Amino acid sequence: MANASVQCRISGDLARKAFRISAVFVASLVAIVVGTMPASATPICVSVGPGPLTITMNNLGTKAYVVNSANHSVSVIDTATQTVVSSFSVGSVVNAADITPDGSKILYSSMGHDVVSFVDLATEQEAPRINIGGRPSGVAINATGTRAYVSSYNGYLVAVVDLVNATVLSSIQVGVEPNGIDISPDGTKVYVANSASHTVSVISTATNTVTSTIPVPGYIWGLQFSPDGNRAYVTSQSDSVLQVIDATTDTLTANVPLDAGSPNQNNVLVSSDSSKIYVSNQSANTVHVLDASTLAIITTYTVNGAAGIALTPSGDALYVSAANAAQVQVFGLPVLAAVAPIRATAGSSFNFAIPGSHVSSYAVTAGALPAGLSMNSQTGAVTGVATRAGTYTFTITATGSPSVSRSYTVVVDAASALATTGSEASTGSDATLGLGFGAGALLLGALLVIRRRQAS
Repeated sequence: MANASVQCRISGDLARKAFRISAVFVASLVAIVVGTMPASATPICVSVGPGPLTITMNNLGTKAYVVNSANHSVSVIDTATQTVVSSFSVGSVVNAADITPDGSKILYSSMGHDVVSFVDLATEQEAPRINIGGRPSGVAINATGTRAYVSSYNGYLVAVVDLVNATVLSSIQVGVEPNGIDISPDGTKVYVANSASHTVSVISTATNTVTSTIPVPGYIWGLQFSPDGNRAYVTSQSDSVLQVIDATTDTLTANVPLDAGSPNQNNVLVSSDSSKIYVSNQSANTVHVLDASTLAIITTYTVNGAAGIALTPSGDALYVSAANAAQVQVFGLPVLAAVAPIRATAGSSFNFAIPGSHVSSYAVTAGALPAGLSMNSQTGAVTGVATRAGTYTFTITATGSPSVSRSYTVVVDAASALATTGSEASTGSDATLGLGFGAGALLLGALLVIRRRQAS
């Protein structure tokens, strides 16, 4: 297990090299070399307001919104430059926030004012507040941006909010001290973590009623579905255990001890491909990264007062709020981008770089490259002259924190007939010379035939 405990860089120095791999650009790569960004365990530090707790990323990954609890403000980070570009005020004791799918507004819950409220992100102006009561805690917006589900910590209920008309449609009684809340990817149900009653309530979005209750031990807090909809993960503040729920059967299936003796797990986040789980613990100053298939810790980041966590949509950067340092720390994550099958021609030079970001080394860990090709383990450049036609699929593993793997396919086409002698392809000057003599002989023969016909 790797542990990334390091001093961080000031924002803006390496940030302008950009963490992004353009999906459109990568999809069009065919046998060309592209630059890869080296791995760096040193995060970029972005100074924000005092007591940063919650981080919310817009869907494009261009802006991160950090709620600063001590001065009731939101710092807006431009993820291209890793700098704060603006800030605006919000209500007191903001516990959670979510952004509408179109990225136009942020909805936050204010436990101090018993309300939820929208802020227009273009103007940074707040809309009229919606009264919830009972110290609203968690918020989750549906995929169409028309409804929000808000847990009321002291009201023991979930409020269903009509975001179009800014009204409360209904209130659903749940367990004691509900907090973390999320909507399933298919939009059919809501899970809410009832901290003091040690249960997760399952709510049908069709009827706005509780359909079942899942016993989950501990003073549970954060909750999130995996994007594939198969699981939900719940953090426990009392015993520092990550609970795993089978979301297809609404049953608890596993628990994973994390920071013994350091309760106060805050948030849980799942990567877009559902393969990794990120859990922050403010008391232990840690963010653990777990492999979802094995539930084993594969990397741990040390952050002073680790609280809010967010990932860019491409998964190439992790944002962690350092509540004790008035900072957000940005860690570059290793990424291998997907590409369409790459084409090569037998007997011709081939040059292609595996498109990676924040990678320290590359290795073929399954399958094999086409005969005649080799890969530079430091840059990921695949070069050489393929000697045999065929389709070759192989797995590349990129070393980073944590390591990642992806399959690639190279299709080697047979050499063209004009450049082939017998069963072997000709290359270099010999092929050019042979083709030149052949074309000259054909032309001379054609001229002789024409002259003979004219003479007769």
